[in-house]
Amino acid sequence: MSRSFMAGRPSPAIVVAVLALVAALAGSAVAGSDVQSSAALNKKKVKKIAKKQINKLAPGLSVANADNADALGGQSPSAFETTSASDDGGDTSVTLGTANTTVLSTTITVPSPKTVTAVASVEAFGDGGGNDFMLCNAEIAGTNGTRLEVGPAERETLPVTQSRSVGAGTHTVRVECAKDSAGASVEARDRSLSVVATG
Repeated sequence: MSRSFMAGRPSPAIVVAVLALVAALAGSAVAGSDVQSSAALNKKKVKKIAKKQINKLAPGLSVANADNADALGGQSPSAFETTSASDDGGDTSVTLGTANTTVLSTTITVPSPKTVTAVASVEAFGDGGGNDFMLCNAEIAGTNGTRLEVGPAERETLPVTQSRSVGAGTHTVRVECAKDSAGASVEARDRSLSVVATG
């Protein structure tokens, strides 16, 4: 053979290397398509399982009626809002008479009909006489709660609570206290009020 023909002919090692490269590239392409088809199959399986679980746990739920989610079962979002208010008497004391005296007061604004709950505590401080009784009640939007009594007291705390349904608007919440008899000596000292409105 002539030298020019031999120079253009690849060696057997190069032929084997090129064939190995072609086989490797073809295998990657096949494997890549297998991974893609496997991912698509898994996605379909996951969607099917999710749909089955949604139908089982929430039969009426679907993407088709998701635009109704803003309605929150026919109620506006404000129906689910909560608001709160508070008052703290601090270190000041209020000398009580036989007529009601407001010892705590706050206002609460609600965007829609709510249940307002007031929780308060008032410390009764007396001079140690046997007639040092303190009477207190909460008042929500002009309606008095149950009248509670503590005593005879040198130093006793009275818990006061009340709940009431109110309409939208701003409502005043008060705690009113009085002493039981004209001869008693009673002060309302350490006191606090917390109010919350819930739907």
